[in-house]
Amino acid sequence: MNRKFILILLSVVAAIALLVFAVACGRTVTVTFDEGGATKTVSVKSGSVVQDYTPQKDGYEFSCWTEKESGAEFDFSQPITEDVTLVAVWQYARVTVRFDSAGGTAVPFQTFDKGGCASLPEAPQNGYKAFAGWYRQGEDEPFDFSLPVFESLTLVAKWETIRVAVYFDSDGGSVVPARIAEKGECIAAPPAPKKEGFDFVCWRKEDGEEFSFEEPVLSSMTLKAEWRVNSFRVCFDAAGGTETESQLVEKGGKAVFPESYRFGYVLLGWYEEGSETLFDFEKGIYENVFLCARWEATDAFEGLCGEWTGRSATEKGDVRYCLLIDGDGGAVFSVTGDDCAFSDGEAEVFTYGENRVIVSFKDGEQTRRIDFVWDGIGLSSQKAFFDETLELEKTPDALFDPAELAGVWKGVAQADFFGETVEVSYVLDITFDGKGVLTYEARESETELLIVGFYAKDNLLVVEYVYFQGAQTSYFISFRVDGDRLICDSAIFGETLVLKREDADGEGTG
Repeated sequence: MNRKFILILLSVVAAIALLVFAVACGRTVTVTFDEGGATKTVSVKSGSVVQDYTPQKDGYEFSCWTEKESGAEFDFSQPITEDVTLVAVWQYARVTVRFDSAGGTAVPFQTFDKGGCASLPEAPQNGYKAFAGWYRQGEDEPFDFSLPVFESLTLVAKWETIRVAVYFDSDGGSVVPARIAEKGECIAAPPAPKKEGFDFVCWRKEDGEEFSFEEPVLSSMTLKAEWRVNSFRVCFDAAGGTETESQLVEKGGKAVFPESYRFGYVLLGWYEEGSETLFDFEKGIYENVFLCARWEATDAFEGLCGEWTGRSATEKGDVRYCLLIDGDGGAVFSVTGDDCAFSDGEAEVFTYGENRVIVSFKDGEQTRRIDFVWDGIGLSSQKAFFDETLELEKTPDALFDPAELAGVWKGVAQADFFGETVEVSYVLDITFDGKGVLTYEARESETELLIVGFYAKDNLLVVEYVYFQGAQTSYFISFRVDGDRLICDSAIFGETLVLKREDADGEGTG
């Protein structure tokens, strides 16, 4: 009986459920979407699901829908059997700025509200490169961190290579060019500089530490060469003799005895400064040495001063030599042919030993010398101007007193000016002290030469003049004394000139 009752009860419950379900399937429910300022209503059959959608709101990003009564997030997969209100959940819009350091140290990204500004991060590091700013991809202008950002983006770091210079101070050695390198790189060692008398040791930094070319260069610098002496200098003071070049002698080597000449003196030898001992040129040199010549006057060349003349036959024809030697070794030396002068100018005379005489003179730009042997009477050379043998004889002393020629002398000559004959007027005004003026006038132009000395040589009056006061170079013109006339075979322009003495009334004599 009980079993029968239970079956009847279950049948009744099932019938009621079927009745309720039938009623529900025919009913609708309302779903209200509250977007927070705007609403939207949707009707659906009871027991069905409602379709989800994403609302839009300026400045916000949609998060989810929640049930108004419970606040729980709504599950759109569950059937709806009764009216329900769904509320939209919003959050402010956000953007992210990421930083690509392009090989440098990492920089954290930044997330902030849309329309806000990114903050300038701390500059990254990338070895020895210099950070040059943040750039948007594909842009050439740096990013402006003061501008608002409305979308996520990535900024890329830009780097610049730092260049450094290494300079080389060779400390008197050959020049070594500077080298340029990227900061942090090593530079190649340059070729070792050269310096006479020294061996190159190394390059040193400003603090004195030896520089290694295997260490990276982090800043510009100057390296200085270190040297080690490998030879020594032997210097000579000729003490009035001809100059002698210094000698560079390798350590332990020997200096060579140098020749030096001085008019009227004999070289006794070379002495170290402050020493009375003759320097030994056979000993090794281990330091710089300064040697001074010592001389002794000799009368072996007494009678050498004066005029010396001679002739020789050469391939150029007959050549005439004239050598005028004064008391200090100064001289005038001329070598002339029939129609030209091979050499004519100042010279220097040196004596060596007891019988050698050296004449040094200019031949154009070249300095030449002729060596003579002095026998107390004459001068002889085995190799003269044209490599020929030569004998010079001394001209007897002057036959007149130069002071007797003081006064004013005048004359007119005919000179050749490039094929045109021009008249040249001369005035020679000599004072008793050996001074005066030599004036010549040609083509209405007057030139005044200053006489700085005159002297007699045999039957010649030699006049020394300069072109202006203080001039370093002097010139000579020679006259034959012929009674009351002065005759010059080659005047200023190479012409023949005859001067006559002017009397007290200003007129020529004879």
